Amino acid sequence: KGAVRKRLQTRALEKRNALADLHDHLGGLLTDLDLSVAMLIREGSQESGLPQLAQLTRQALAAFRDGIAADGDLELVEENFVDGLHLILTRRYSTFERRIRFECREESEGLLQSSLPLILVRPIYLILRELVTNDLKYGAGESEMEVIAEADHLRIRFLSAGKPVESSSSGTGIGMENIERRARTLRGAASFATEERGLGVSLKFPLSQVT
Repeated sequence: KGAVRKRLQTRALEKRNALADLHDHLGGLLTDLDLSVAMLIREGSQESGLPQLAQLTRQALAAFRDGIAADGDLELVEENFVDGLHLILTRRYSTFERRIRFECREESEGLLQSSLPLILVRPIYLILRELVTNDLKYGAGESEMEVIAEADHLRIRFLSAGKPVESSSSGTGIGMENIERRARTLRGAASFATEERGLGVSLKFPLSQVT
């Protein structure tokens, strides 16, 4: 066991070092590109595509920083699902210059601490991460997430503000179908509804281990 643990620690250290090198090199290049485009715009360059290039550069830089920061996110939600999720959402939306309103009542937080099996934390979080990633890519404005724990179920309401994500007039999109499928594997359910401010997503999961 000691040898296995040592190998895992070594791999984790190598991964952190690789991420640090990636941040220093690629992150530096993206930052330089962003600054160069901004300078050209300030100097009044007549290139018509510069504003769009500037926007794409900022989005690429934000996505890169978000990916680097996400390395330890699973540890946060495994330690404390509600607090970890709130911290991650705040960081991710701030990185993309967006806002999200997060709500979880004290009684729900206490129930989740005692009743949410660790085996369910990772797959539930990955579903939420996919929803948030789509929202950050396609949405706009302030989004919302509410976490509600009941006696035997966890309910999550998410509002993707702005243009609905991966939706179509003929039915659900690929992203929605994937989320529905992943929820079913946890004996849960996912539903979608177009609301006044964007796309509403309702998730429901049992507070018990999947057998």
